[in-house]
Amino acid sequence: MGNSSKVPCGAFWAPFSLRLALRLPGICCRNRVTLGGRGTGIIQLFRCASSWSRKVSRPRSAILGEGISGAYEMLNGPAEVECVPIVYVVDDDEAIRRSLTNLLRSVGLRVQSFGSTSEFRLASLADAPSCLLLDVRLRGESGLAFQQQVTDRPNIPIIFITGFADVDICKRAMKGGAVDFLVKPFADQDVIDAVNGALASDQKRREKDQSHKALKAAYEQLTRREREVLGLVVSGALNKQIAAWLGVSVITVKLHRASVMKKMDASSLADLVRKAEALGVEIPVVAQAQ
Repeated sequence: MGNSSKVPCGAFWAPFSLRLALRLPGICCRNRVTLGGRGTGIIQLFRCASSWSRKVSRPRSAILGEGISGAYEMLNGPAEVECVPIVYVVDDDEAIRRSLTNLLRSVGLRVQSFGSTSEFRLASLADAPSCLLLDVRLRGESGLAFQQQVTDRPNIPIIFITGFADVDICKRAMKGGAVDFLVKPFADQDVIDAVNGALASDQKRREKDQSHKALKAAYEQLTRREREVLGLVVSGALNKQIAAWLGVSVITVKLHRASVMKKMDASSLADLVRKAEALGVEIPVVAQAQ
C-alpha cells in the first residue's frame, strides 16, 4: 500500500481508489486514496479530467476515450499508469473487440485489442498484471494453435472466448493452461469476473517472481565461504561440526553465519532454511555423508 494523496481540481477533489474501481483485491498503485462509491469516483475523475485537459491542451473527448488509465496518466504521469492492470483482446471480429474494450475500460482497466495472434506477437507487453482474452477461431492462426506454440510469453493467463460450445476444444484449452473458457454470447459480469480472476492470478505470480528475484540477488551477495556455511547450516550441522569440516574456528563460523543471516534477511533459522529450499541450495557433500 502506498501513501494516500489527493489531487485538487477546481471545485472538485478527484482522489480515487484503483482497488475500488477495479474491484481487484491486492492490485493497487503506489498512490492510493479512497472515495465512497465507485460510480461517484469515476464521475468526479472524469470531471477532473475535463478540467485538467484544458490545462494541458488535450481534448476532453480524448481523455474520456482513454478511460480511467488516460485520466490517471494525465494526473500522475505516464510512469504511474504502468501499474494499472491491462487486458489484451485478440478477436478477428471488430465489433467484439470494441464491445469488450468498452466494457473493460468501464471498470478501470487498460485494454489493447488485436485482430490476429500475429499482431499480438509483435506487441510489447506492459509491466503490469495482465491477461489475454483470446478467440478460439481466428483467421489464420487459431487461438488454440497460438496457445500451444507460444514460447515468448508463456506466463500470461489466457481466457478463451468462442461462439461454439465444443467440449473437446474446451478440454484442450484448459489442458493447455487456460484459466477460463467463455461461450458467446456471454454476460458482461461473466467477462469481468473471469478477467478479475485472471488478473489476480497474474498478480500473485508477479509477486512470487519478484520475491524469488530478490532472494536470488541476496544469495549472489554471499561469498564462497558464506555459501558453504549456509549449506551446512541448513543441513542441521552445529557450529563445532561446521568449524571442523571447514578447518576454521567456531568464532569464524559464527561470524559467517551472522553475515549470512543478515544478507539473506532471515529472521530465524527456520526462515533461512525456507529461503535456501526456495533457491535450491545444495548441501555440501561432507554434510550429506554424516
